[in-house]
Amino acid sequence: DIQYRIRCASFAFGRLNHHVFDNHNIRTRTKLLVYKAVVIPTLLYGCEAWVTYRNHLKSLECHHQCYLQKILDIKWVDRRTNASVLIDANTTSIEAMIIQHQLQWTGHCVLMPDVHLPKQLLYSQLSQGQRTRGGQRKRFKDTLKANIKKCGIDIINWEKLARDRATWRLTPLSSLHVRA
Repeated sequence: DIQYRIRCASFAFGRLNHHVFDNHNIRTRTKLLVYKAVVIPTLLYGCEAWVTYRNHLKSLECHHQCYLQKILDIKWVDRRTNASVLIDANTTSIEAMIIQHQLQWTGHCVLMPDVHLPKQLLYSQLSQGQRTRGGQRKRFKDTLKANIKKCGIDIINWEKLARDRATWRLTPLSSLHVRA
């Protein structure tokens, strides 16, 4: 699914490349706004439910950096760090965006009535089944727990915090760090 999203975003970027991103008559700020309005949502569509591994984040971040460097007209010989490119583009890393989307969706699920399917899936447990041999695949709950820890949110009382919508909206955004 993630590779498909990368292909879709590359296609969207390519379609806009000649008319927007390569056009010298359009300001860089406008190009970045178009990028954030078209390419980023295409790239991150459905990311609320993704179980992201390190290689997925690395691939997404690589494409994000390539697009930003193209828009900002940064060549590889300029030897710029990823963090400086993010600062120049006034944006955050893909990992930070994904964490933000996942925490917003989880907060939304916590506020749902118990009869709604997303909330039932979030809190469900398998009653039967066996573990497969070898290393276990990550679950969404594992990703969610790691993201909550990255944001400095108390892992025990996060649901209570999520029930206060105003506080929950501010908490993930204020404590996310830009990592490239």
